[in-house]
Amino acid sequence: MNFEGLGEILSQWSQRHPGLRKRFAQASIWRYWPEVVGEVVSKNAWPNRVTGTGVLVVYVRDSLWMERIFLERISILEGLNNRLPVEARLRDIRPEIGDVDAIISHFAPKKEDHRHPSCEQKEIPPDLLEEAEEITKGVKDRTLKDRLKKAYIASKLRQKRFER
Repeated sequence: MNFEGLGEILSQWSQRHPGLRKRFAQASIWRYWPEVVGEVVSKNAWPNRVTGTGVLVVYVRDSLWMERIFLERISILEGLNNRLPVEARLRDIRPEIGDVDAIISHFAPKKEDHRHPSCEQKEIPPDLLEEAEEITKGVKDRTLKDRLKKAYIASKLRQKRFER
């Protein structure tokens, strides 16, 4: 399989579909949410979606949390927008009562890795690390770049395991 620079492919793709660049950038909202609102709020209110007009819809547990998010929406918007590129900035926040636990389980970063110990790779060959770095060199978003490198390395290691 020939892997061109993945960053270049993603860059060309996002240039052909300009709205996607904004959506990709807005996807980082879920990563920043706990940092911006704090642990207590993030257990009781969680972003559900971003509307086409730039409104972040946040699910809350009850009317008390709805009021709190509504009253703090300006400072939350400021905290999120300071972390987003200009083209991905949010216009407003709209709290709605919803299933916060389902949204958190879907979007929140996973804290633990429950892989079987036999699946662990102790040491990644340096040439594979260099190859992964090379194909992702055009990706500017650090988190995306790291995830793409991990996926590429995992794919190559799996491939080698099955070739044996």
